[in-house]
Amino acid sequence: MTQTDLFRFTTFGALLHYLRRRARLTQRELAIAVGYSEAHISRLERDQRLPDLTTLAALFIPTLELEDDPEAAARLMELAAAARGETLAGRTLTMSHTVSEETSEEIGSIQAPPGLPALYVQRAELRELRQQLKQTRALQVCGMPGVGKTTLAAALAAAWPSDQPVFWLTLTPGVTTDVDAVVRQLALFVLGQGEQSVLPLVQQRNEGTLPPLDQQLNVLCAALNSIPCLLCFDQAQSISANAEVLALLQHLIAATRTPLIIISRERLTLQQTGTFTLHGMRAVDAAQLFDLLNLNLPQPIQAQVIARTQGNPMLLRLIGGQIQQVQPPLEQWLDRLAQQPQVAAYLIETTLSTIPPELRPALNLLAVADMPLNLYDEALVELAQAVLGPLPWDLLIEELTRRQLIDQPAQAQLPLLLRDHIYSTLVARLDDRRALHKLIAEWYEHIGDDPLIIARHYARAQQHQTATALLEHNLEQLINRGQSNATTALVDDLLLHARRHDVALRPTLLTLRGDLLVHTLRGDEAEANYREALGLVHTPQLRASVTWRLVNSLLQRGLVHEAHELCSQVLAELRPEDRLLRGELLAAQSKALLMLSQFDAALAAADATLQIAKTLVGSLAFVGDRFRAAAGGTRAIILQIKRQPDQALQQWREVISAAERAGLQRSLGRALANIGNIYNEYGQLDLALQTYNRALLCLRAVGDSYALARLLHGKAMLHQYRMEWDAALADNAESCAIKRQIGDVQGRANSLNQRATILINLGQLHAAHELIQQVLVETQSTGEQWAQHTYLDTLALTELLLGQHTQAQQRLEQLLKQPIVVQDQRLHTFVVNHLALAHAVQGHSEQARALLEQLDAGDGEVSLEHRVIQLGISALTADARTLDAQAQAISADAQQAGFPLWASAATRIAAQPRPLAPATLPALIFAHAAADDMPPLANPTNPHAQSVGWRYTMVER
Repeated sequence: MTQTDLFRFTTFGALLHYLRRRARLTQRELAIAVGYSEAHISRLERDQRLPDLTTLAALFIPTLELEDDPEAAARLMELAAAARGETLAGRTLTMSHTVSEETSEEIGSIQAPPGLPALYVQRAELRELRQQLKQTRALQVCGMPGVGKTTLAAALAAAWPSDQPVFWLTLTPGVTTDVDAVVRQLALFVLGQGEQSVLPLVQQRNEGTLPPLDQQLNVLCAALNSIPCLLCFDQAQSISANAEVLALLQHLIAATRTPLIIISRERLTLQQTGTFTLHGMRAVDAAQLFDLLNLNLPQPIQAQVIARTQGNPMLLRLIGGQIQQVQPPLEQWLDRLAQQPQVAAYLIETTLSTIPPELRPALNLLAVADMPLNLYDEALVELAQAVLGPLPWDLLIEELTRRQLIDQPAQAQLPLLLRDHIYSTLVARLDDRRALHKLIAEWYEHIGDDPLIIARHYARAQQHQTATALLEHNLEQLINRGQSNATTALVDDLLLHARRHDVALRPTLLTLRGDLLVHTLRGDEAEANYREALGLVHTPQLRASVTWRLVNSLLQRGLVHEAHELCSQVLAELRPEDRLLRGELLAAQSKALLMLSQFDAALAAADATLQIAKTLVGSLAFVGDRFRAAAGGTRAIILQIKRQPDQALQQWREVISAAERAGLQRSLGRALANIGNIYNEYGQLDLALQTYNRALLCLRAVGDSYALARLLHGKAMLHQYRMEWDAALADNAESCAIKRQIGDVQGRANSLNQRATILINLGQLHAAHELIQQVLVETQSTGEQWAQHTYLDTLALTELLLGQHTQAQQRLEQLLKQPIVVQDQRLHTFVVNHLALAHAVQGHSEQARALLEQLDAGDGEVSLEHRVIQLGISALTADARTLDAQAQAISADAQQAGFPLWASAATRIAAQPRPLAPATLPALIFAHAAADDMPPLANPTNPHAQSVGWRYTMVER
């Protein structure tokens, strides 16, 4: 073969493939001859593995019959060096000396440290490795295959001081793993540094007249102590069972001062060595590698790849070469990553192929577990021995740790992809896999406190009823921990099985699913689950159990009439001794009656619930507390509506006590939100904000979207009082969006009403008028009369501001005739205030004064509005001195009470020239900013548009 022909081959793999075919060898035959696997040869020929120059020279060239073809051999070596980013210059060591006037040459090849990869990422661990080596001197760098041990050590060698040479030896089975080979390589390295004392070791080795090994080592160690250098032994797991080489390394550690690094997949039994355990790349380094690989992946996909590979750079490179060819959705491909052929082959070749059979049961157990296992736990050992048979447990722990498969036996967990791959191989042994799941469930039930994990293992062990009962029993705990969505996913799996094989379990699972979702953004699914479950049960008791849940779901979605009717029907079917079911239904009925503004009936139902709670003691005490929390909340809201804040606060505190005893985080959060409303309403705004923030933590933790939206409504109101428009806009917008998503018709209407009044404050009167008309149309059938009357009061206010004075007056006069307005002191005060203003703008000042003087305005915000309207009417006729004094008093009281809104209104009125024109009064009192001061809303009726808050306290029931 001519030199020109040789230079047609530009890669090592291509030339190796040609030369193997020329030698009439198969890949298998070449692999056997050089001690490699067939897969390794295949990767070398595809340029997917870097060739080892020492092995190439020692084994490949003779096997390929290149001794008589020096040009081909030279070209093969040249391409191999190029593939590694190296050069052959200086790689052949030639020594000459004169003995008895004769010259002899000693020639030997020594290995240089490997070059850094073309796409090299410097890792923070390099600095840590350097520091630890200074402290320890002899260090084992251990880790799973592919985590970058060799690259990290090579980077250390590349940065080693130039006046201190680096010895590097890759320990290759059958090539460099016997004592003689290691000593020869060390001797050649030392000789290359000019230490002639070791020359006899090289010379006599060639002559076959070596002294005993201990004498060789004495000479070698003495020479090493005279040379500042670094010794690196790579792939040291290949000598883990080689006592002679281990003894040689131990002697080097003990007899020299030379820094020494041993790179291994396994922890070797060597004394006086530290261990540097290397894991995968940190996220920032892995992201840099992605950039070098030109992988323009979406950030969530990139984070998922890093998480699933645990930053293993070899796996990242392997996956990076494939993922660009994958058709979307990438998430599905990543979910099956451990089963992808290339990844599976890598895991098998690098890790699983070397694991002895006696270790496989332990690996299967770790693969089935989705949490760390304490391998020292006696209960786990006992259960494992019963399922897996007698196992040498102490040896298993030692072997798993030595092979870097686990870090801490007390927190044993396999690398994620390895775990997934092993688990997938158990699919053909379903009985074994289910037995292991049952083992894990029983162990974790013994020591753990996460019912979701335990139930998941019981479900995978085909113990569906046990899993369902466990979830049902721990429902409140799962919700309080924020695990509703994860638990719902498990319930969906159980339901899939039940629909096919276990019809009797369906109602329980449907009810359980509804309970998990009812207060979340998926409340519509909860309602559908309850309705389906109700169609599957037939006894009055089972119907009642599902009905009270469905009723609460309906109430949250504003379907009050249907909820009340269902309660009445099912209550009539129950027996007096069905105390628990009656209590649940009465608590739900009290809420329905409250929303229908039937306050006396609502109180009666709540009190009946509390009477049942008193009878529940002992093991049923927690149910009694649940009833106290529910019925007490109804009573507290009615006390708020009736303007009895102190009694309402006391009732809410009792609700909090009951909720804490029963572990009801949702009820606790709701109670705190309502207490915040009371503080808000009476001007204690700092205290209100603190309480709201406490409630937010509770409600976000349990995923109670319904109550969260109402709390945001209250916070928007607070910011409105303070004229903090941006914060009010943000909270109101989020509240509207959540209520729309969960289907809370009435709650969304309340927040849209809140938005209409802030539009008034900002002078956007036509938008406010249009919005409140829309709200009234959408809520005609909701049945909450109190809210409807509040919306009508807002509509009348917009009419006053738009100059429709007669229409506003007539509407307000009609409202004053409604029983609910008469009964609700606060709403009654607002309506009278606005009616007085309607008379004033039409020139009927005396009638306006008479209405206001007959009114007991109470305190808080409603009283301040009352006084500001009185001030405005006085400005029509009063002298400046009297008016200024009144305005200053109102402004001071409003600021002290935490209502800058009304302080601003009073100041504005006092600043106007007098006498005032009557028609200007509504805008002076309510429009706190001109329309030009704020950008108009793009679509004021769109619930997702930026929006504003509401001045009037709207108690969300």
